[in-house]
Amino acid sequence: MSEYQEVEGRKLVTWEIAKVIEGRYLGAEEETTRLGKNMVHSVAIAGGEVVAFFGTTQLNDKLGRVKPGAQVKIEYTGEETATAAGKMKEFKVYFK
Repeated sequence: MSEYQEVEGRKLVTWEIAKVIEGRYLGAEEETTRLGKNMVHSVAIAGGEVVAFFGTTQLNDKLGRVKPGAQVKIEYTGEETATAAGKMKEFKVYFK
């Protein structure tokens, strides 16, 4: 009889907890939430764990320029005041 292995869901992180995510960028998928459609980005971090996070306009734009498989470092720098949109999260994205 074969042994079963549990299929685990991805670990969604929030930027209030994670300030830096570093690892191999796996890409993004569009998902529909109660608020509408949004991109969910995934990164394989040290130890092979995969973390995922919802995109913001800024993250979607920056990560859209990074090819899956690249090493990335994403830094949440905090919230900045935008003129018309209120507050928005600010990020720095690095890749190699």
